[in-house]
Amino acid sequence: FLNHGAFGGALKIGFIRAHQWRHYLELQPLRYFDRDLLPHLVHSARLLTNFIHSKDNIPTTADSIDHYKALAFVPNVTTALNAIIGGHARYYNDNNNNNNNNNSQDKKKMVLFFDVSYGSVKKMARHYYHDDNQVVEI
Repeated sequence: FLNHGAFGGALKIGFIRAHQWRHYLELQPLRYFDRDLLPHLVHSARLLTNFIHSKDNIPTTADSIDHYKALAFVPNVTTALNAIIGGHARYYNDNNNNNNNNNSQDKKKMVLFFDVSYGSVKKMARHYYHDDNQVVEI
């Protein structure tokens, strides 16, 4: 996560391209949202998925569909972290609740983060992990 502007301004080429997209959108917003946005998002998702899964690790045709489904664009880093932390908490809560028989041991779930962590991450951890012993700040 990079805070915009924390390490200097945007690259000139990126700034110009973003301006071109905003201009294109403003010329005909309905055209953009009705016809152009979804194909561009799908194209971007496929490029990103192919980049993440290198040519040395190309999945089979059946598996490639799962990789495309596993990618999600989110509006910002806070939304992404909320999804990850919330999913982690739900996964361990569901597994512990489903395996509560005498032969299984509950896995102790714990979140460890540094005191310099992003403030909203601390709030999310405390929200999803209610027990104070589960959230450890160092």
